[in-house]
Parts: sequence; C-alpha cells; structure tokens
Amino acid sequence: MIQKKRLLELSEALDRHMKDILLAYRNRLQLICARLEADSPLARLSGGYSYVTDESGQALTSVKETDTGRMLSINMSDGVIDAKVLQIKEMTLYSVNER
Repeated sequence: MIQKKRLLELSEALDRHMKDILLAYRNRLQLICARLEADSPLARLSGGYSYVTDESGQALTSVKETDTGRMLSINMSDGVIDAKVLQIKEMTLYSVNER
C-alpha cells in the first residue's frame, strides 16, 4: 500500500513538473514569435516603411547608388510603385546638395 501511494505521488509530481516545463517552453516560444514579428520586413512595411530597388532588383541604400533618369521600384506593404528619378538631393548633417 505504501508503494502504491509513493508511486502515485511520484506520478503526480512528474505530471506537475512536465506541465511546468511545457509552460516555460510555451512562454519562451511566444517571446521568440513576438520578436520575429517585430523584426519582420512585412511588419515594417505595414508601418509605413518601404524599400527601393533598381531595374535589376538590387536594393538601394543610398542616393549615390542611382542617377537621374533611372527607373526605380518603391516596394510597399500592398504593392510596388514604379518611379523615375527626376532629381537627387544628397543630404549631410549640415547641408543638402542637388545633383
């Protein structure tokens, strides 16, 4: 009888421990998912951001990577705008230079 009681106690303790471990992993997974969602490019685009590519699909990170007259694509959360570069304004901390 004592062995059965002890076995039941151990079984219940194991159940509680497994539930605690699963809860900890579930919480950790939720945190990781939240971080991934926050860093998602689609989440950034839906927040009003966009990214620009040239005719070959190469992403542009500086105005120095294009010239007037070139065609660019402005990629947004719900589509793409094709645009032609009319003017380039290079900005520094202290000035704006047009080319």
